Amino acid sequence: MKGQELKRQRGFTLVELILVMVLIGAIFAVGSIILLRALDSYQYTTERAALLERSRYCVDRVVREFQLLGTGDLTNVGATSIQFVDDLGNNTSFNLNGTDLRRGNDVLCSNVTNLAFTCYNSTGGVTGSALQTRRLRIDLTVQGGGTAGTVVLRGEAFMRGMMYDGYL
Repeated sequence: MKGQELKRQRGFTLVELILVMVLIGAIFAVGSIILLRALDSYQYTTERAALLERSRYCVDRVVREFQLLGTGDLTNVGATSIQFVDDLGNNTSFNLNGTDLRRGNDVLCSNVTNLAFTCYNSTGGVTGSALQTRRLRIDLTVQGGGTAGTVVLRGEAFMRGMMYDGYL
C-alpha cells in the first residue's frame, strides 16, 4: 500500500527544477544583453544630440553676429579669428584659444579640433582683407566626449546688405 501511495504523489523531480532554473537564467541573460544595448544606444544618442546642439549654437551665433555687421564693422580677419565692432559698439572677436571657441573672453564651445574662417569679397573670391569681406564661411569641428564622436559643421553668412550678384 505504501508503494502505491508514493506513485500517486505528484510533484517535480530535481532534474525538472534544475532545467527550469537554467532556462529562466538563459532568458534573463538574453534580456540583460538587450537591455544593456538599449541603454548604450540611449547614452550615445543623448551625448550626440548634446554635442550637435552645442556645435550648432556656436556656428549660429557666429553667423547671426556676422549678419549684423555693416561696412567697416569688421576690423581684422584671420584663418581662426575675426575681430569686429559689435552692435553695442564694443571691439570683440571670435577666435580659437587652444581648443575653445571664444567670443571675446566667453567660451562658446570647448573641444574644438578645427575652426576655419574663410572670407569672400564682392565677386565671390577669397580675401584676407577685412574691408573687402562680404561673406564669411565658418568650418567647425568639435570632438565629443564618451561615445558622441565628432561633429563637423559649416555655416555661411553675408554682412548686412552685402549680398552680391553671382552668389550660388
